[in-house]
Amino acid sequence: MIAVTWLSYAPMRDGVRLAFRLYRPDSAGPLPVLLTMTPYGIDRNHDTAMAFARGGHAVAVADCRGRGESEGDFDPSFCDAADGFDMVEWLAAQPFCDGRVAMWGGSYQGENQWATAAAHPPHLAAIAPAAATHMPADTPWRGPQRMPYMLLWLMLVSGRGTDFNLFAETALWDEAFRRHFDSGARFRDLPRSLGKGSRWFDLYLDHPAHDPFWQRLAIAPETWAALDLPVLSVTGLYDNAQTGALSYLAQHEAHGRPGAVARHVAVIGPWDHGGTRSGSAVASGVDFGPGGALDITALTLGFFDWVFGRADRPAFLASRVTWFETGSGQWRGADSLADIGLQRLPLPLATMTGGEAPRRNWLSDPRLPQGDPARAPFPEAITEPAPPDGLTWTTAPQDAPLHLAGRPRVTLWLSTDLPDADLELILAEVGPDGEVLILGEDRQRLRYRTTAMAEVFDHTAPVRVTFDGFAFLARRLQAGRHLRLTLRTLCSIHFQRNFQGGGAVDDETAAQGRAGRIIVHHDADHASTLDLPLAQPPAPPPVVPEAP
Repeated sequence: MIAVTWLSYAPMRDGVRLAFRLYRPDSAGPLPVLLTMTPYGIDRNHDTAMAFARGGHAVAVADCRGRGESEGDFDPSFCDAADGFDMVEWLAAQPFCDGRVAMWGGSYQGENQWATAAAHPPHLAAIAPAAATHMPADTPWRGPQRMPYMLLWLMLVSGRGTDFNLFAETALWDEAFRRHFDSGARFRDLPRSLGKGSRWFDLYLDHPAHDPFWQRLAIAPETWAALDLPVLSVTGLYDNAQTGALSYLAQHEAHGRPGAVARHVAVIGPWDHGGTRSGSAVASGVDFGPGGALDITALTLGFFDWVFGRADRPAFLASRVTWFETGSGQWRGADSLADIGLQRLPLPLATMTGGEAPRRNWLSDPRLPQGDPARAPFPEAITEPAPPDGLTWTTAPQDAPLHLAGRPRVTLWLSTDLPDADLELILAEVGPDGEVLILGEDRQRLRYRTTAMAEVFDHTAPVRVTFDGFAFLARRLQAGRHLRLTLRTLCSIHFQRNFQGGGAVDDETAAQGRAGRIIVHHDADHASTLDLPLAQPPAPPPVVPEAP
């Protein structure tokens, strides 16, 4: 039987009280407490909390400061370190706790685990972040291109309640994004189209993505070096928070002590953002097969049982980094994230279909509305050999299977008379019948091409621009299939619109917009290149001799 305390309060250092619900096995003595802190409402975590309690743990689900039943004012991301520290230490001192507290949860509830761990509460025993966002490294916040989703999420977490039904009306919000896009208005005026504003939205627009304002959320190398607790990181190949989630892992590997890093295990599955909690192998409408499905709750419970000495290390976590290779349907392991994709395959664009001429160009005109005949919709930008607002390059069909794992990188030599532009690169696999699977995307604002500080792009002579922000991919490319790289002007209702005038993009309108030609060079002196990360083919299964 599970005993539930519907609502209790824990005091923070400033006197604010955070509300939480406690689940625990009935008649049990002091137990480890598994804590999650959520801005989305306690009850949304009920099923997982019950599963953990049935597994023999006490579970605390807390409303973040200023959300749900908790007191105070919610300050997204910036309020989590102190509150997480205080919540861990208060729970550890309660009679139902044996002095050990671990944390779990996904997305924002993963990000606040890292913020808490970086504050080093003495009684924090482990964390298990899934799809942990890392503002501003992560997709919705990642600079310098902003996303309208940023405001939509801030609207969701404003006030005390959480309007998930309205938030989930994707078609409604897409239409609102489209109205704003087609109006040619400033990005700063987005609240007029969405029907609600946010003081945080206004604050964020006053601080560009690389502003020191955001560095308060960074974890310093010396903090990583002092971090010493077991960690289970979970993310997906199609998780839109993967960039943030893997940034924690990469930083820990780079700056942590070897013994501590050895206790940080990670799983990268064929999942989208929600799939990092559900374990569903269907991501972005693609079914990657039953081998990619996983019971994430059971795996997390097994991790905690191992941490607390109740069970052996889960066999699935035998490797430090476990990742799923789509195309083969196999789970593979590595000693570290940094070890994956060390071998590289550079493919000069000049050797690919579309690279025959030493220079190619297109007219970049962000003033054209979405759906204009001169602007191909997103899917056609992949399947059409020559989109009107960009360029494509295609490899020859593979003679033999190719195992890709890691982060692709693209180097382009560009020239233009524009002071700025937002460009998008899309890497896709194309089959013999034209079927398409997107493998990765990256975006670049030209004024940020070499530095975190804005620098007007005034190069009419070729200059190197590197796209190194692709997500981690893992794919067995079958024989007979080929890769297609599409470069185009980023002009989507789901991203801030750069009118290419060279001014402050948050405040530009269509009136300041200008068109210009963007030229890609790929000759002997300007080696524009697609650089692919390779993995060794998996070892064949051992041959078992037949019985005589």
